[in-house]
Amino acid sequence: MEKVRELVWNGALNVQFIAKSNILIDGIPENKGIVNLRIPRDTYIINYLPLVLSRIRNVLKINIDDYTGQFWFEFKDTSIPWHYPMGVIYDVVEPEYLRNSAPANDDTTLNMWKLHLNYGPNIPHNLLPLIDGINQVEKYWMHLWKQACFILNGSSKQVMSVSMKDSQIFWNSVLLRRLDNFEHIARRIVPIKPRFVPLIVHRGLSFGEVNQPTIMTHKDDGSACKILDIFVNLSLERKSSDIFICQGIQIPLDMDLTAVYNNFMSFDGFLHLVLISETHSTKES
Repeated sequence: MEKVRELVWNGALNVQFIAKSNILIDGIPENKGIVNLRIPRDTYIINYLPLVLSRIRNVLKINIDDYTGQFWFEFKDTSIPWHYPMGVIYDVVEPEYLRNSAPANDDTTLNMWKLHLNYGPNIPHNLLPLIDGINQVEKYWMHLWKQACFILNGSSKQVMSVSMKDSQIFWNSVLLRRLDNFEHIARRIVPIKPRFVPLIVHRGLSFGEVNQPTIMTHKDDGSACKILDIFVNLSLERKSSDIFICQGIQIPLDMDLTAVYNNFMSFDGFLHLVLISETHSTKES
């Protein structure tokens, strides 16, 4: 399991951030507002906004040291939320790469995810306002861990008992990519035998189709719940083309839910599964 956790933690995306022309100084060519970064899948995209802005501050109309509006990211003219893990966002909006026949690790190909950076006085209605910068992001993340802890243990006391010092180490482990520190504290929160799994299911090609089902690790007869059982829990009719993606990997439907959680849990304490069906691919094509 440790090897899988390490691979999940180190998973990354090549991202090209392109500042929209309306926020560039007049006359500045578009290529001057481009920043290329390799970003971990298991983090928030908003954590990298300060770095992106610092790279292009000299070509922006906005003074990044003193601005009153909001920055946000867009994919194909649609604003994307900052409050889901980066990899989840990618798996939701770019499902076709998972059906591509080319090898995923083809050394001759560099996949670049292109996102636009926008700015305005008001943030798009589908996004969470970010008023307090990185402090707000940290508070939101810790709130999710309290939720996850309650689902796992029936109480949030395991999170509430983490000292302020360890809480800061926990958050810094995400920012600084310290898996050892992250796992050390996460193991104090996640029980060996949870009764329920913190689960978020993302459906379709939009972020409006999100379910957070209550699902037990074992059925009444004592048998382990499988990924396949999520369809029953959500009252969904399973299609032959349906697949679940987690951390960019197709998850076999016969895998135990607990095993998937232990191996693929995200940095926010939840297991994020993206449900992709052929109908969604057809919509996009």
